[in-house]
Amino acid sequence: MRKRLLTAAALLGILASLVAAGPAQAAPSVLNLSQVNETTNRTTPVGQYTTKFGVTIELRAGWYQGFQYGWARVSASSRWREDDVIWLRIYSNGSREFVHGTRNDGSQTSTHTFGQITLADPNYRFSACLQRGNDYDCTAEW
Repeated sequence: MRKRLLTAAALLGILASLVAAGPAQAAPSVLNLSQVNETTNRTTPVGQYTTKFGVTIELRAGWYQGFQYGWARVSASSRWREDDVIWLRIYSNGSREFVHGTRNDGSQTSTHTFGQITLADPNYRFSACLQRGNDYDCTAEW
């Protein structure tokens, strides 16, 4: 009987510590601009790309709190014009969606979009795009 009480007490202690610790935190699906700046181990998976507008853009990837994110970035460029927009484009199951656009307000020389969490799914891919007026140009997919 004493052994059962000790086992029950040990189990209650373990359960109490789990409850006190709380549930595991889920990764945010989107990082704001400040959080993107806090990412580590950054890479440029598809390299730099000079658009048909002469602006160099990159698809970037990095880690935040143990999860990988992707975002689009404009490198410093004198051809990055006011009202140009840098986009992160997401391909998911055959559809393409422009998300997290950042517009040049006339004072920016280098900027990036919000970050989007990556998925281990070959049907979920990213590219970086630059929009000028109604026209755009994009990097290869990653």
